[in-house]
Amino acid sequence: MVIATASILSTAQKSQLTAIQSTARLIDNVQLRLASGLAVNSAFEDPQNFFSSQALKFRSSDLSRRLDGIGTSIRTVQEADNGAKAILELLDLAQSTLEEAFVELYSDSDIETLKTELDGGDIARILNDNPNVVYSAQTESFYQLETTDANATTARANALARTINGVGGHLVNITSAQENAYVQGLITQESWIGASDSEIEGRWIWSDGPEAGLNFYNGAAGGSVVAGEYENWSNNEPNDFNVGEDYAVIRTNGQWNDFGGPAFATANREYVIEWDKSLFETGGNEELAQKAREYSIQYQNTLEQIDRIVIDANYRGINLLANEDLETLFNEDGSSRLKTEGTDFTHLGLGVNDEDFLTRTGLNRALTEIKDAKETVRGYIGTLSNDLNIIKARETFVNSTIQALLSGSDDLTLIDQNEVGAQLLALQVRQEIQFNTLAFGAQTEASIANFI
Repeated sequence: MVIATASILSTAQKSQLTAIQSTARLIDNVQLRLASGLAVNSAFEDPQNFFSSQALKFRSSDLSRRLDGIGTSIRTVQEADNGAKAILELLDLAQSTLEEAFVELYSDSDIETLKTELDGGDIARILNDNPNVVYSAQTESFYQLETTDANATTARANALARTINGVGGHLVNITSAQENAYVQGLITQESWIGASDSEIEGRWIWSDGPEAGLNFYNGAAGGSVVAGEYENWSNNEPNDFNVGEDYAVIRTNGQWNDFGGPAFATANREYVIEWDKSLFETGGNEELAQKAREYSIQYQNTLEQIDRIVIDANYRGINLLANEDLETLFNEDGSSRLKTEGTDFTHLGLGVNDEDFLTRTGLNRALTEIKDAKETVRGYIGTLSNDLNIIKARETFVNSTIQALLSGSDDLTLIDQNEVGAQLLALQVRQEIQFNTLAFGAQTEASIANFI
């Protein structure tokens, strides 16, 4: 009887065990909240707070992704600003060159030009004295096709040695589509032109003539043409085949190919010699005319560097100085945005042309163009500064909004550590009392059973 009685739980004991299990579950829930820091761990606990919190988190996540784009925009505008300021310095240098040239070349108020224009009679006499020479009024150059084939270096030397009225020629420099078409009409086969990358691989320049040293193209096939310059490479050219194609030829279809060089030392082609009209237009003071040409070269080098800065002033594929626009999105659906408009900051885009330093009028025109370009650049720098301040202010606002959203989400789901800690302590005390009560009840019932 004693064994049977002891093995059967009384109603009071069952009730106490149920209370202990309930308390244990409450303790587990409280401990989970303390461990996770969340008062609401799932939609089952508090659907309204749970889903409201999730919505705030989702929006903050969307805004966080916008921060990457905003950061990119800041760097893009900063790079454009740096480029514009560098271009402004080069424009200052160009202005100094022009002012110095003006003082040295035209300090005598009576001097208006350092050259004498070639008129129709002069051109006719040159053509009459040189039956194999032709003249293009469109390109203002004389040309001669030399059909005795030579390799690239020999052709260049022969062209430089060929003179008209004491003026040396050069392998033709093709600087426009019109000139390309004209030269194409002269040749009978693939012919040498004056382009070369023998000095720096992939940096194509015109070797001689008024354009000597002018870089017009960079890279291999699919490379980049220098802003404002002309090229007409065939598809997949130039390709430096066999690592030795350092000179250029024009084909009968008018397209260009790189050829010649160490690997093709014996490659012989016909070639076209050119004499620019400007080479004949010098006045009585040849010393001043030569200085004018030297100043012109300095000026052109400065303008070339302006164009190089434009190419380099890009950030992650976006170049505001190459007339590309930038759009910055600030909110999650993209409805709040700022468009920063790009502009063409090449020297031609700024309205700076290749003026003639052999005349006072040309030099004055160049000075006016430089001053106008400086005003344009200064105005754009101000625009960039304004847009940059706007983007930075919006970046700060987006960061603050993200923090507010996360705080609001936390308010809906996070626990009060002190409050939940007190709950856990109270539950642990309750559980201890329940255990003691259960043990005391069991002892009492055992005593009664033994007495019976």
